[in-house]
Amino acid sequence: MSKSGKLTIAQSQLIIEQMGALIAQAGKTGFSVQLMNFLNQVAGVNHLSVFIFDQQLRPYLVLAESAGATNLAKDVGKIYQRSLSYRHDPNTVQVKLSPERSDGPLLVRLHAEQISDPEYRENIYKKFRLLERVSLIECLNERWMVTNLYRDVDAGEFKPAELAAIEQLARVISALLEKNFMLLPPEVWQATTRPTADMLENIIVSLNASLSDRELQVCARALLGKTSNGTALELGIQVATVATLRKRAYKKLNISGLNELFSLCLGKVVINDSFGAIT
Repeated sequence: MSKSGKLTIAQSQLIIEQMGALIAQAGKTGFSVQLMNFLNQVAGVNHLSVFIFDQQLRPYLVLAESAGATNLAKDVGKIYQRSLSYRHDPNTVQVKLSPERSDGPLLVRLHAEQISDPEYRENIYKKFRLLERVSLIECLNERWMVTNLYRDVDAGEFKPAELAAIEQLARVISALLEKNFMLLPPEVWQATTRPTADMLENIIVSLNASLSDRELQVCARALLGKTSNGTALELGIQVATVATLRKRAYKKLNISGLNELFSLCLGKVVINDSFGAIT
């Protein structure tokens, strides 16, 4: 038994009463809400988000729910992606370093005060009044799945019994999420693991090369594998203009081709390397 404590009788009863219904709901409308309610009752979780990290360690929000009337978790998740906050998240490094595990997900606990990057701490934790997070990290179909369980300032830190519930339910939570995603239509699953042009533009912006809006748009679509003809049609410009914009952007970035652009963008993914695990 870890330092997180033991389950209470009430927690055990709730788990027994609700687990069957939760399993039956996987893959159906309302699963995420039911899972959020379950985690709130059993472990005092205020917000839930699930990210899939692709092979380039880019996160994609696939599920987000909050216990309150407003889905704050969804707002946080979108900002996390668009602002590139994940570059400063200890979980990103943990994903990179962790081997595939056969003994269940790795549990990592993070308090707002432990976040070293001030912008990440301000834009995510302080802005949305988040106090701490417990993450479940596990490899799923060759991609890393990170489940974040948040506690807000008003609720205070997770109590020992709540941490015990999270720890003992970690495997079940991950298994339920995996079942839910696998039961979704293939196009839904594939869409969640493909970057958007907006996300790639944000990554390119972080390279600080002072690219124009059109240059950003062209480069992002090149990273998505779009042809010059496809990019021209989407942006409403000439094919020759696409080539010119790409050439200008590469010159500003001091690169000669798409492979180097990939390398530059991947180099912006991981920065922070501190984390704390529940033992």
